[in-house]
Amino acid sequence: MLMTRMLFLLLVTVFLACEKEEMPDYSDCDSQGLAEIIIDSTIFNNVISDDFTLDSIYVENDKIVFEVRYGGGCGFAGLQLISNGQEQLSTPPGVELKPLFIDKDLCEALISRAFCFDLKSLDFLSPSDEVLVTVDGWGEQLVWKR
Repeated sequence: MLMTRMLFLLLVTVFLACEKEEMPDYSDCDSQGLAEIIIDSTIFNNVISDDFTLDSIYVENDKIVFEVRYGGGCGFAGLQLISNGQEQLSTPPGVELKPLFIDKDLCEALISRAFCFDLKSLDFLSPSDEVLVTVDGWGEQLVWKR
């Protein structure tokens, strides 16, 4: 009986230690600030991400928003966006991006969160009214209207 109570208390403690996060307000990217896209061909060619689910990606003005889900709730988890710094020769010009998800969170509550990046940090792109954005692991190209 004592062992059952101790196990129950342990489970309750673990459950309460992982804070639950409500569905985020994805329109809040402006107040979060925009992260810069990392331009580094070495990182781009060697990206190994922790597990996450990519729910949606969209371009709005000069930002790209990633809506993701992952197991967490009580530690650090973050998303970085990597470019190799090369413009794809197409009409309109294009760029390929790779998401790098870093999860140092040991809890497993299902978290949904938006991460926002500044497309203007892709300053190596030639001037064009539109840019095709290809994201590794996402089935469709996005159009960034500049």
